[in-house]
Amino acid sequence: MSTVAPRLRRLATTRPQSRDAVEPVERPEQCELCGEPVAPEHRHVVDLHARSLLCACRACALLFDSRGAGGGHYQLVPERRLRLDNFELDDAHWAALRIPVDLAFLFRSSGVGRVAAVYPSSLGATESLLELEAWRDLEQANPILAELE
Repeated sequence: MSTVAPRLRRLATTRPQSRDAVEPVERPEQCELCGEPVAPEHRHVVDLHARSLLCACRACALLFDSRGAGGGHYQLVPERRLRLDNFELDDAHWAALRIPVDLAFLFRSSGVGRVAAVYPSSLGATESLLELEAWRDLEQANPILAELE
């Protein structure tokens, strides 16, 4: 999910602080495609051109539910989740990926034809292309990664 847009929205809907301390105006999170409110549990769409995640309401998510939908611009983030009980990732493998924090979102980037990582930083989400050799080593130790969407 894009972290900048919701933060800017919260700033825009917060009344200026005065000596009387006013509470912020709460607005529900919105679909970043059509502006409709979204439920706390909602889908996300990848904007392949801007390389960002967008919150999507149910109606917009349904528009991008098939492979060819979105004309190569938007793609629905899959809901498939797998528990990887025997996943092998030791400190040496993690260090080789050169991700400076302990949390990252990994995806196969169709734009550059390789795996990229997005991780949190003080400036917002930061993207990094993974070292090809380091990724191959990790994929060899964990063949399920070859199925990454």
